[in-house]
Amino acid sequence: MPRKLLPTSAVAFTSRSPPIVVFDSTVELRWLRNTLKSIGVLKGRSDNVRQHNILTKTLSSSDAIWTLCSLQLQRAPLVEAISNYQLIHIEAYVIYVDLVQTNKVDFKLTPESIAKLTEFHKDIYLIDMAAACNDWSGERAKKLQDEFVRSVNEFGYQTGAQALLNLEPNGSGELSRGKSDRFKTAIMGLFPPASTPRRHQSHSRPSKHPLSDLFTQPAH
Repeated sequence: MPRKLLPTSAVAFTSRSPPIVVFDSTVELRWLRNTLKSIGVLKGRSDNVRQHNILTKTLSSSDAIWTLCSLQLQRAPLVEAISNYQLIHIEAYVIYVDLVQTNKVDFKLTPESIAKLTEFHKDIYLIDMAAACNDWSGERAKKLQDEFVRSVNEFGYQTGAQALLNLEPNGSGELSRGKSDRFKTAIMGLFPPASTPRRHQSHSRPSKHPLSDLFTQPAH
């Protein structure tokens, strides 16, 4: 199988570059043609090469930002706010589309979403971890934060190419509910529960996942 050629922006800590779209000019993808026509970016004759060029151009727009899910996150304890929770939209852009072999599309998180998740990890998640562990130290906190920064910058998400059915004229879009739920699960994987419970507890309880209540409205 040919090696997958990813754009330079797929590498962590690199800026965005146009996505790579792998396309077979001999195979007609009616669903894609209909999608491009329905949003008004494809007009007149629609041969496969033209569809490829238009899709690549549309996804290369600076406005081509996709909302993959929304998370309700706790605010930092010292932040003054009416609510202790904030709704965060996790956004990404397309870096790779394979319409030949895998029929998949790959996303990379935007710098803004990376920053929001990194802030939550530092100000909320690590504090909860410290409360749940008996061997906590500043050195461990720094190590975990450094590891998270690397992981979230390397994080990519792949889903079926027909997610592009939700494409908007400016290249943006949203995942369908089922795909969005799977993405939420993947994001939660970046925040594993504490593995070392405190000592001197007569009955140990499973560590609560720090994101387990993200989607529950706080009581008023």
